[in-house]
Amino acid sequence: MTRAARTKAVARTALVGALLILTACGSSSKSHESTIPESLCDVKVDPDLVKPLLTTGEKFRYFDSGGGQAVRLCQFYVGSEEILDISNTRSLAKHDAMSDARMSIYGLENIERASIGDDGVLADNGAYIVNGCTYQGKKMSYVLYFRVLQTREDSFPAKHVKLRPEVLRFAKAYLPGGAKVMGCTT
Repeated sequence: MTRAARTKAVARTALVGALLILTACGSSSKSHESTIPESLCDVKVDPDLVKPLLTTGEKFRYFDSGGGQAVRLCQFYVGSEEILDISNTRSLAKHDAMSDARMSIYGLENIERASIGDDGVLADNGAYIVNGCTYQGKKMSYVLYFRVLQTREDSFPAKHVKLRPEVLRFAKAYLPGGAKVMGCTT
């Protein structure tokens, strides 16, 4: 790994860590308790597309960092265990989905390029998708990243469940609404 790549990776790691801390402490955050929601980070998604990504038959709670920011995070929990992470990001930086998805902080398993968005990566447990975006007249990138955290063996029969078809269906349904919620136009 070159020095520039290492510096970029360290900077991204620090940024993600800071965002997670800010998200957890943010005053604009919303916490909810419900069954499968019809809206994730204010994006309406058919609950039948969400259901395969979550543990079954349990009430869960979710945390939403709120809108109006360059990064919006939603985290879903059953009890104290996180089961789904969704990040919507609006950025001036150029993103390469495969390079970004390979970083260990994203935790995506068995990644491969996918024909979704302008530059997409699909994994057994999530996706990292980059789309061109215009925000307030500026050319930007909209990045959708989500990951299913599969740590509950009683909910998922195999340790590493391959959810690739379900992930793809969810990503295709979520992507346009996620960009819109972030104020992006194409």
